[in-house]
Amino acid sequence: DDGDFEIPFPLPCSVRDYLTKYCELNTPPRRSVVRALSKCATDAAQSEELHKLSSKKQRNDYMTKIVKENVGLADFITSYYPSIEISLVKFICICAPLQARWYTASSSKLMYPNAVHLTFNVSSIRRSDGSMCLGTASHFLANKRPGDSIQIIRKSFSGFAAPKDTGAPLILVANGSGIAPIRAVLQERQYQKVEQQLTVGPSELFFGIRRRDLDFLYQDEFASYKQAGSLSALHLACSREQMHKIYVQHLVAKQAEHVWKLIQRGAHIYVCGSSSMQAEVDQVLRAIVSRKLSAGTNSVVVNDFLQEMEKEGRYVQESFDASHTANI
Repeated sequence: DDGDFEIPFPLPCSVRDYLTKYCELNTPPRRSVVRALSKCATDAAQSEELHKLSSKKQRNDYMTKIVKENVGLADFITSYYPSIEISLVKFICICAPLQARWYTASSSKLMYPNAVHLTFNVSSIRRSDGSMCLGTASHFLANKRPGDSIQIIRKSFSGFAAPKDTGAPLILVANGSGIAPIRAVLQERQYQKVEQQLTVGPSELFFGIRRRDLDFLYQDEFASYKQAGSLSALHLACSREQMHKIYVQHLVAKQAEHVWKLIQRGAHIYVCGSSSMQAEVDQVLRAIVSRKLSAGTNSVVVNDFLQEMEKEGRYVQESFDASHTANI
């Protein structure tokens, strides 16, 4: 009912601004939206297909053809079912509002008090038909030029911060753009040691990349931290430089004895990267704790130990999954 319609964005607003700033064009439409669009298709065959696709019986087809293929609403209407004709008012009613994409700053406010650095992959996902799904936020940011402005929402808290006790050891684990908050922590340690002349504890970085010549982010910066002594050791896992793949969890497991000694000294463990990497590293840490506490198969002891570290802010994990456009 157009009489009950409320504009879900600030006015005045052009159609261009609405489409580019306020609506979720890149996320797969819900089944309820597919059902509504079935009534807007002028082609009878497409209308019937959409109606079936929105039914509970066809949920598996919907998941396979739309969700897993990352078919966003814009492509759904313009490329997959081009016979859909929909008014602007109805489109606004069915289109979900644009959701924020959260990034953890990759810079320390101590080192850069008047700037915020971001680190991200420009994400693209190839569908089975060969077409591309472009990451919403990453492509938006990649196309910006110096002097351009963007809208942001700020969250003031992040679990990734150098501990108040500058002497506490750090175990830092990251892969890909998950290096972002890890870099911020290292910058803080570097500033504390070099600028504030404080005594800092050891910092061990486990960093997973594909190849050194391809995606070794901040190589020179980390080398300077190592030279200054704020970074004690850099363990680099290059997964594509040899026949067998090496990931960060393998290097953490290899350094099990050293990792445990640092934990006993009150180390803070920060893990950031893909959800699969985080899960693997967590399993390695659990194995180390279980072995050192002689817990055997008693998972309760291990859980209690790591949960206590989490409560103390000494075990912080942040993961992302770039297989869905809502995350990129």
